[in-house]
Amino acid sequence: MRPLPLLLAGLLAACAAPRQQRQLEPAPLRLTVVATNDFHGWLEPHALRIEGGGTVPVGGIDVFAAYLARLRAEGPVVLVDAGDMWQGTLASNLSEGAAVVEAYGALGYDAAALGNHEFDFGPVGEKMVARTPGENPLGALEARAAQARFPFLGANVFEKETGAPPPWLQQSVLIERGGIRVGLVGLATPDTPQVTISDNVRTLRFGDPFAAAVEQGEKLRAAGAEVLVLVAHIGGHCLEADACEGELIDLVRALPAGLYDVAVGGHTHRVVETVVGGVPVIESGALGRAFGTVELTLDPHTRRVIPGATRAAAGVEICALHFEGTERCDPAGGSGPLVPARFRGAPIQPDPEIAALVRPWLRRVEEVRARRLGAVLPATFRLDYDGESDVGNLVADAMLAITPEASLAITNSGGLRAELPGGELTFGHVFETLPFDNRLSLLRIKGSTLRHLVRNGFAGVHGGLQVSANVRVVVDRAACASADLDGDGAITPLDRDRLVSLEVDGRPVEDDADYVVVTNDFLAGGGGGWDRVLNRLSPGSIRHLEDRPAQRDAFAGWLEGRGALAVPPRGRIELRGTPPACPPGR
Repeated sequence: MRPLPLLLAGLLAACAAPRQQRQLEPAPLRLTVVATNDFHGWLEPHALRIEGGGTVPVGGIDVFAAYLARLRAEGPVVLVDAGDMWQGTLASNLSEGAAVVEAYGALGYDAAALGNHEFDFGPVGEKMVARTPGENPLGALEARAAQARFPFLGANVFEKETGAPPPWLQQSVLIERGGIRVGLVGLATPDTPQVTISDNVRTLRFGDPFAAAVEQGEKLRAAGAEVLVLVAHIGGHCLEADACEGELIDLVRALPAGLYDVAVGGHTHRVVETVVGGVPVIESGALGRAFGTVELTLDPHTRRVIPGATRAAAGVEICALHFEGTERCDPAGGSGPLVPARFRGAPIQPDPEIAALVRPWLRRVEEVRARRLGAVLPATFRLDYDGESDVGNLVADAMLAITPEASLAITNSGGLRAELPGGELTFGHVFETLPFDNRLSLLRIKGSTLRHLVRNGFAGVHGGLQVSANVRVVVDRAACASADLDGDGAITPLDRDRLVSLEVDGRPVEDDADYVVVTNDFLAGGGGGWDRVLNRLSPGSIRHLEDRPAQRDAFAGWLEGRGALAVPPRGRIELRGTPPACPPGR
């Protein structure tokens, strides 16, 4: 029989061995992907009106910095943006995006996908389009890429002449965070030539996002990427929880299983939070009001993501103040007393260094933004992306009034980016509504072409149109594409014939009659799908009014000194029916 002390020692040793093994077992690895999209230059917070009076600040890049610091205190973070970084505010536009790129660099962004509006500024300087030899249509964008402390990504963007990626753009990047090798692949929307100034991208080709995502994803996996993140200026939308659809959803669903771990989208300005084929997909609205997170846990042995341990959140509101009892500050989703905001148990205090960094940029535009126009609105004029809106009516009526040679005015809903508040207007209000540096253009066309342009504009692909008061449009949205109306060899959603009737000055548009349309040079240059129609016009049919003020400045000039304004007459656009679930490409 073994002596008792030896027996006890053996038992203790046996018990200690599993305990030591447990202590030596490596802990799971953790990584948080933080994502923004469609920032559009909003360095400052929005002052959103609260029902009953007053405002609440929503957004602000110095406030976002506080959220980011809290997340970094918890563990390693990868910070990405899904494109459309700088087009949209005075501080950003007057610096051609430099203010945003400097702030993003200070926040420590790891990469940004290339958005369509990154191309809007054209050459460096006041011109938005290169009109003379030697001017670089990509000049402003290339300057921002040279300034940035993070790469711009676009795996499906190539030079037409060489077939190679542009030298200022990367297709993907491999970084390390917390000992984890992370691959980032960026994509631009293939529709970029239709949703920016087409002249500025004439030297580029926007290829198949799927092929580019697979090629670069497999390349990064072979190079050792343990986590793979798709950052795409391609978006989706969700009708309700787990009922999401759109180009980004279709793209992720088609990707090889297990290739990507996270997909971040943009472009559609929607909040998307879903899982597609095991991949968390997020998009977080727009205009610097919110961000998204995907918290990943990796197996310490395989160093691959554990799907069941992933947590995702999209549309996390950026708030210096919260409605009490919530983590929200947007009046559209909350109400009640306002209290100092907290995030993950810590108070949110705007970052003083980031605030100091952007302050000089903001000071440069204060005087311009505050200039009073002497025009007073009776109430807030709101937007409608698909149908008629008070903002669209006012802008279209002004375009027609300042262009006497035109017989009607048309502008695109997507070019209007903010409501006009009730009360006296300032130039800053006008700038936020019309942030793009578009100029006015005249189209001298036949009625048949006019009908085609309007039909195209209400196909449900690029939003609707806004028209002057002498136009009456009736649209039946319950229609899918059924014929190759443009004769280009393919039936696409732009072939949807939803136009029921079109009248100008109370009379049906006649196919052989002549009409002069005042519009903006985005549409006149073929944006919004209009290229399929305008490319067939004879030379001289399109005249860009470069000797006149830009659309925004012309509108501001028309408003000046007008005093109290009435709500523009409505009833111009009638939308009938409900859009059906059309087959793909139809």
